[in-house]
Amino acid sequence: MRRSCSVLNPSLCSWFVFVAPLTCFAGAVPVVEIPAATAPGSTTVRPVARVETQPVPHARDAADTPAIWVHPTHPEKSLVLGTDKRGGLMVYNLDGSVRQLVSDGALPNDVDVLYDFPLDGKPVDLALAGCRARDALGVKVWVIDPGTDTLSDATEGGIIPVFRGIEPYGTCVYHSAKTGNCYFFATTKQGQVEQYQLREAGDGKITGAKVRAFNVSSICEGCVADNELGYYYLAEEHVGIWKFGAEPDAGEQRTMVTKVGDHNLTPNIEGLALYCATGGRGYLIASSQGDNTFKVYARESDNPYVLTIDPQADQIGDVEHTDGIAVTNCATSREFSKGLFVAHDGKNKPKNQNFKLYAWEDIAGTRLLVDTRWSPRAGPGQGLPQLSLQDAQRAAGAREVGAGVSDDGRNAWAVEVQPLETEAARPAPAGAVKLEVGFERELASRQTESNLPVAIDYAASDRVQFRLEPVLYSDIREAHRTLATGLGDLELTATVLALTESSRNPGVAVAGEVKLPTASGAPIGSGKADYTGDVVLSKHVASLVTHLNLGYTIVGRPAGVQARNVFGYGFATEQKFARFDAVAEIFGHTRALAKDVQPDPSGRAVAPELAGEELVGTIGARYYASDRVVLSLGVSYDNDHAIEIQPGLSLKFR
Repeated sequence: MRRSCSVLNPSLCSWFVFVAPLTCFAGAVPVVEIPAATAPGSTTVRPVARVETQPVPHARDAADTPAIWVHPTHPEKSLVLGTDKRGGLMVYNLDGSVRQLVSDGALPNDVDVLYDFPLDGKPVDLALAGCRARDALGVKVWVIDPGTDTLSDATEGGIIPVFRGIEPYGTCVYHSAKTGNCYFFATTKQGQVEQYQLREAGDGKITGAKVRAFNVSSICEGCVADNELGYYYLAEEHVGIWKFGAEPDAGEQRTMVTKVGDHNLTPNIEGLALYCATGGRGYLIASSQGDNTFKVYARESDNPYVLTIDPQADQIGDVEHTDGIAVTNCATSREFSKGLFVAHDGKNKPKNQNFKLYAWEDIAGTRLLVDTRWSPRAGPGQGLPQLSLQDAQRAAGAREVGAGVSDDGRNAWAVEVQPLETEAARPAPAGAVKLEVGFERELASRQTESNLPVAIDYAASDRVQFRLEPVLYSDIREAHRTLATGLGDLELTATVLALTESSRNPGVAVAGEVKLPTASGAPIGSGKADYTGDVVLSKHVASLVTHLNLGYTIVGRPAGVQARNVFGYGFATEQKFARFDAVAEIFGHTRALAKDVQPDPSGRAVAPELAGEELVGTIGARYYASDRVVLSLGVSYDNDHAIEIQPGLSLKFR
């Protein structure tokens, strides 16, 4: 409940929150091939490999991560790339034979493929890998030639240094559907993450410039970015899978997709891959190395678990101790005409390690999508449907990423989020609805006040939100005497996002609020309407989010009370951690009563809300038990020496 109206109601609020976002399906492409279905019985599928690659040249733990390159005009000429981290980058044909060994001695660890990078005035496809050669630590870039199906080194200076010369561990690429810019992410064993923008360096060479850095608490390697929906997924090996915004100014906000132990996800969590389908649909796949399986999660919304892939041996052996994986929905060879899944085999005894290839339809059966119409190439002339970023996000039920600042779903409302009262310039997706119900109790020296507030929020668009806030019941007591009980006032608020947050400027919103005098009578309400206007600013700085509110209230003047209009203010900070937010705020307003007017000695008998608190401080925290359950606790103290403890529970529903 908005604190600018503390002029009208001095209590502090804690909420039990129920969220039901409603999504828009704009421009979605119909499902093709086999539709998704939930089959009865086991949630585990057991495919067998159809092809395996020749082993990597080096023994012991040498092979690591595969990637799939889809040929632009002759899909049967597509390639599988695989790293030999004791040698170079292996290039395989779809029958598993070796086509090329490139950059032997670079010691590449993780490899990924980027489509349509603009080089010398034309789009080219690239392969990128983090390399760990002692004299060349960093990231290498290769251009893939569709005429010869070979790779050539295009790295300016031979290497793109990362982490100030520290050895990179994981690597993946991101081609922004919003801006067209191309990036790569690199990780370290210390949990560091850096994002670099790829740029032309002249003479057919490519370099990179760091645009973002953040970290998680422990070792991380596997990662993958969703070019269409604007997300970056990161596997913290002993913790879980994180979901970040992929744009360079998305900050450190994150959502945990799943944690170790959920659905038998067993550390180490290694490679991640995305199966993309039309309409923003598809799957996130993770290597659960500890039990030699692969967990499948929906690409949409909050990435719910779908099933487990547990390959079995046939003429070709099983895979064990898998590091990296890769997948494509695209038709390639006749053997893989409905998609391809590739997994590293960390055993492959008695030979050296290799990679095994699975037909997607052998995995999908009747449970998963088989959609060969989505294209990884966004350019014209491909003849394949591809959604815009905005439409794909809406179709996926995802929170839209505005100007590169993603929202992880924690506080995506241009209203206050418990236990804070300060508003945020961070709108919810169009069509989202939120219902808040709570109980508040304030303890002062002589009085106690209890309220039962309700708030209903509705996002009419990506920039416009409305809030309806009735107080269903109020009870004001003094000592053993009841001063008043009954219905409280009703507040209506409209908030408009005026400027989307970017790396240079804060998000800016304006809000208008009216308090309608629906209270049962004094001293619960003043019997007069009040009108408030607010300017709201929000800015991310790394993992810290700050909000500033400035407002002005036209105060209704009850008969016999010399009240005056007030200025309101609020400043809040939110520090993001893995599953916690630590929050703090200060807010208040100028004096509502004239200086020569004092409230009734009883403290509550005459226009009590006009003598409400003028300065309040709050500290608190939120705990994200899951993407749908949030617990919060706040403690507030005001200049009237009233103390309030504010517990809260948030439940989200799709």
